[in-house]
Amino acid sequence: MVRGKETGKEKIHILFVDDDRDMLNAVETMLVPERYRVTIAADGRAGVILFSSCPHAFDLVITDFNMPFMDGQQLIQEVTAIRTDLPIILSTGCLEMKEEAFQTWGVNALLSKPYTQEELENLIQQVLDHGGNSESLDDR
Repeated sequence: MVRGKETGKEKIHILFVDDDRDMLNAVETMLVPERYRVTIAADGRAGVILFSSCPHAFDLVITDFNMPFMDGQQLIQEVTAIRTDLPIILSTGCLEMKEEAFQTWGVNALLSKPYTQEELENLIQQVLDHGGNSESLDDR
């Protein structure tokens, strides 16, 4: 179940997967610890292992598209096979690909690299507010 906005001291738990160490470090500082709990993974395979160990602990997955060992599409297939209700944001610098194609994989929103803290937080909140329904995000 997606919590959306935090209630009380409950934090939104995000699994963030990217092979770029600088991006992992930046996101850890971008997402305010008082509001978010961020678990990071340096590749898709590590992300699936972390997710599989406790799938209902996560409220959202943000994953890069191009990664070694297991790409974003494969990671999305693995996690959505476990939890079909899980909201997913796909982060990519590959703008040639159409957002509609990503939605067929179960992606709720596309985040183009590079992005700012404000863009990241706004998109997270939009996805959670809409319960992971990507069709409701067409006006973003």
